[in-house]
Amino acid sequence: MVASKGFDNLFEKPPSTSLETKTRSAAELREISDHLLMLAVRDGNLDKLGLLFEKYHRQLYNFFRKQVADPLLCEDFVQEVYRASNARSE
Repeated sequence: MVASKGFDNLFEKPPSTSLETKTRSAAELREISDHLLMLAVRDGNLDKLGLLFEKYHRQLYNFFRKQVADPLLCEDFVQEVYRASNARSE
C-alpha cells in the first residue's frame, strides 16, 4: 500500500471525527467527504475504501434486498461490490 506524504493533512479533523478512529458513528461517517476518500483511494490509500464501504454497505444491502429475497445472497452481492472496488483500486 502506497501512502502519499503530506496527503494525510487533508484528513486532519477533531478527534471525534478522525478517519483513524476504529469506531465511528453514522454522523461522523457522514461528515467525511466521499470525494476526499476517493482521492485518497486513487493515490493508493486503500484503507479509505474501507471507510466508503462502512458508510454505504447498509444502503447497498437494502438496495439488493429489494431485488432479491435471499438475505445471504444480498450480503454476498455487497461483498462482491467491495471486492471489485478494491481490485480496481490496486
